[in-house]
Amino acid sequence: LVSAPGQVPINPVTPMRPNISRGLFISCSPLGNEEINKGGGGVNLLRLLADGGAREAIVIQLSHYSGACPEGLYIFHITTPAQSEDPIADLAPFTSQIFQSISQIVFSSHFTLYSPQSLEANALPLSIHCTSGPIYEIDYDAAISEAHRIFMELYPTEVFLPRAPDPEEIVIDGEDPSALNEHSLPEDLRAQLHDMELNSTENQ
Repeated sequence: LVSAPGQVPINPVTPMRPNISRGLFISCSPLGNEEINKGGGGVNLLRLLADGGAREAIVIQLSHYSGACPEGLYIFHITTPAQSEDPIADLAPFTSQIFQSISQIVFSSHFTLYSPQSLEANALPLSIHCTSGPIYEIDYDAAISEAHRIFMELYPTEVFLPRAPDPEEIVIDGEDPSALNEHSLPEDLRAQLHDMELNSTENQ
């Protein structure tokens, strides 16, 4: 079983702590000027700093070109490491940089994502693999690394995320592999194709 930490049935219950503060805002105006929002903006990413650079937040702006909202409105996702259990207070230094007046905001919602303070591996049955809680990242590197670790614990002899074949490498049942363009194939597949041709010649 692969489970999120909040769903693991262990006792005593592992204390949870605030980990990420998130804010969702809908505004009637975008950030910056037309130069920043060429073609309507689409999707824009911004990194904000506060407290002299000691804190930071990631801002994602979405316009109607992203398919996330109607024309004339803009959606903002603001994420920062939690400092408390009050996401409004945690995000205040960043929202004040973006929204010059409250009239810009059509809708807002704040929430906190929690993660366990600690979860000892030896406290879990061997059949349960626990994932981490949400973390502050935008590139998913940590999530992929953890997925790789858990996958190798479950399937130590398998390949994690094997390379997908190129379109020209795919042979549908009933097709003649020799009809493929040999020069477009990787060296190992060209060798296999050559062996198949030799075997076919010998059998004749």
